[in-house]
Amino acid sequence: MIASALFTTLSLAALAASAPTKRESQQYYAQALILGNGIEGHLQFWGVPGGSGPTKVTFKGSGLYDNELQPYLYHIHTNPVGKERNCTVALGHLDPLHLTDSLVCDPAFPEYCQEGDLSGKHGKLNGTSSGSIDSFSYEDDYIRWYPQDLSILGRSVVIHAANKTRLACGDIISVIDGTASEDGHPTYKPSTYVTNYPSAAIPNPPQVVTPF
Repeated sequence: MIASALFTTLSLAALAASAPTKRESQQYYAQALILGNGIEGHLQFWGVPGGSGPTKVTFKGSGLYDNELQPYLYHIHTNPVGKERNCTVALGHLDPLHLTDSLVCDPAFPEYCQEGDLSGKHGKLNGTSSGSIDSFSYEDDYIRWYPQDLSILGRSVVIHAANKTRLACGDIISVIDGTASEDGHPTYKPSTYVTNYPSAAIPNPPQVVTPF
C-alpha cells in the first residue's frame, strides 16, 4: 500500500510538473533500436495527448532464438548507451521509487514494479526457431514522459538473456528532446529534457521479497 500511495503521489506531481517542450503538432512518441549479438529489436512508445495517460508500447525483433539464452528479459535503463552501444553504461533499471530487483514484479500488480521492468509487467520474450518475434503491443499505465526523474526520454533499453547477461541495447530517441531528427534517425545528442543521470546503479538489498 505504501508503494502504491507513493507512486500515486508521484504521478500527481508528474501531472503538475513541467512537461517537455514540444510543438503542438508533435505527439508523445519515442523509439529504440536495440542491437547486439545478432539481435535486432524495435521498441516504440506512443503517449496520449498531454503525456499523462497510458502509453502504448509495440515491440518486434529478430535474432531471438529458442535456445539456452531465452526467455529474454527487456527493460528501460536509466542511462543512454550512445553510438558505441556499451550496454554496461546503461546502469540499472529506470526505478524512480527505488524498489530495486529485490521486490519481485507481479504483472497482476504493476504498480509495485519498477517503471522500466517491461518484461516483468508484460511478459518475457520467448525465442523462436527462426529468431523472429512478430510485432505485438500493450498499454502501460506506469510509463511516464515527465517529470524528468520519471521520464523515459533520454534513457536506453537493454535485452538480457535469462541469466540477466546484457545481450543488446539502444537508446530511446525522440524529436521531443532532440535525440531524434524529424525523419526519426538518432542525432547522438544529449537529451534536452533529461539531464540528470545517476553515476551508479542502486544496489539491491540482499533479500528478495514477493509482495503477494
